Amino acid sequence: MFSFDNGNLVSQFSSFFEAVPFLPILVGVLLASAAGLRAFFPLCALAWAVHFRIASVGPAFSWLDSPFSLIAFTTAVILEGIGDKFPAVDHLLDGIGAFIKPVAGTILVAAPLVRLDPFWAVVIGIIGGATVSEGIHLVKAQGRLAANLFSFGFAAPVLSFLEDGLAILLILCAFFIPLAGLLILLFILARRRRKKTIPT
Repeated sequence: MFSFDNGNLVSQFSSFFEAVPFLPILVGVLLASAAGLRAFFPLCALAWAVHFRIASVGPAFSWLDSPFSLIAFTTAVILEGIGDKFPAVDHLLDGIGAFIKPVAGTILVAAPLVRLDPFWAVVIGIIGGATVSEGIHLVKAQGRLAANLFSFGFAAPVLSFLEDGLAILLILCAFFIPLAGLLILLFILARRRRKKTIPT
């Protein structure tokens, strides 16, 4: 998923992500999980990551890096984040989200699969992204409805901020947990290689 050029710290992880298929899928599933809470937060994060060459996506998803996408997703993040703090608006967003979030989940899982044919990337995106996003969304929407009824809407902003935080945490995990795993793997390989070179 990440690009490996110019020798900078971020780009040095690229070949590993592109060589091991399950890692881009893991990244996508984590982003899709975040989409179950906030449809546009992970899309915006991925779009900007592609724009700054932190991440790469397949040619079929190069539109994520377009100025229109960057502006649209950033605006949508602001509107979604603010609107979700109000009880009536959050139910409206949940209703719309039932249709938007599976699409977002599909894109988030399919886009990083740069080595796959776009058709199969989308198939995997539907299986691993749409289902995850929709499942989390349904649980979240039911919980918010019950909380708003029992609290007369006063719980809405509190729960919304918690969901914001969890979505951001999932996005950060998507990008940085695989990197931590790579560092651990490199450490283990380095120790094994060092043991092999030690004379007995």
